Amino acid sequence: NTILEDAQIDATQTASLATILELWVDREGINILYKAMDSISHLEYLRGILNPVIESIAKDDPRQAFKFVSEFNDDARAAASFIVVEVWSNTDPVDAITAVATVRPPYVRDGLLQRIGYLWADRSPYETWQNLSLFSGYTRRTVQRQAFVQIAKQSPQDAVGLLERMPDGVSELGDALVSEWVSADTHAALDWIGSQKESLQPRLFSSVMPALVEKDPDLALEIALSQTIAEGQVGMEYRVIERLVRTDVRRATQMLAHVRDHEKTKKLAYTAIGRALAQQNESTTAIELGSNLPESLRDDYFQGVFNAFVNTDRFGLYEILDQIPQPKYRSEAARVLLQDRLFGNRYRRYFTDQQIEEIQSYISENDARGIQ
Repeated sequence: NTILEDAQIDATQTASLATILELWVDREGINILYKAMDSISHLEYLRGILNPVIESIAKDDPRQAFKFVSEFNDDARAAASFIVVEVWSNTDPVDAITAVATVRPPYVRDGLLQRIGYLWADRSPYETWQNLSLFSGYTRRTVQRQAFVQIAKQSPQDAVGLLERMPDGVSELGDALVSEWVSADTHAALDWIGSQKESLQPRLFSSVMPALVEKDPDLALEIALSQTIAEGQVGMEYRVIERLVRTDVRRATQMLAHVRDHEKTKKLAYTAIGRALAQQNESTTAIELGSNLPESLRDDYFQGVFNAFVNTDRFGLYEILDQIPQPKYRSEAARVLLQDRLFGNRYRRYFTDQQIEEIQSYISENDARGIQ
């Protein structure tokens, strides 16, 4: 009771409560858990408290443990049931699935089935694949994908064989195959994508981009530029730049010269670079890049860059206000710097009164009304 009445957040007491519960069960027997539920079932971190004792019981007899916890009240029953099925799925997943089938409400049952299936697929993907009929609906699709991903990791060729036996295998799971395959054998994965229906290739190529950018950025860009830009979509080169900028902003910047003349793609690609430069405290470079953009790209670019500065280097943005092209962008930058006015004047943590006056001098009348 002392711990339960403590003013500390429940999470900080989880380990202590779990230990006390174990000691209580050792002394009084398992049925004391029903009494314990009266005191702890409302706690936010209930599963962490129950895990040691319920896991121990489940390892001895998962079927009996599942029956036992089914008598708990709603929150405790759900938390304890997940602990039991995680243990049970390691020894007899089929038996666990059968037991869970009658659980109510349905959303708890589906959650338990998904957890069993996920763990089973992770441990024994081929066996799980052979038993997909035990699942249905969304749960089946989730378990199927997890099993397939594990098979693709172990043997891409086996995964290809499974896809070939499915009516819509490539469209449903092809992305999961190539995402794993490209890291192990880049050229084999790309050759396989090239052999698929042309309508499926853009999605498959898009799926390999994250891993391919890490392995061979130039090849990733070459493939991206070979893909047409569908109406309403973005050129795949943006995906390459957006990924590469996280690890090599210089190289990503060099790729901007290859971005196709497509307004949405250019906006996103340049803004990704600008935000990255701002986050790396390269304020002058970020502003210079935006200054050389055509008018049609500047609004999105500077908005993204200014927001990045506020999150990472607010004072750095203040120092280059006079370098920003055009009064409207200087006004927008100044407005962003002082936008915390709505949240308790937190901007005063960063600037002196004199600096705040200087920043305010850049703000247009329209923007000033917006922050009053």
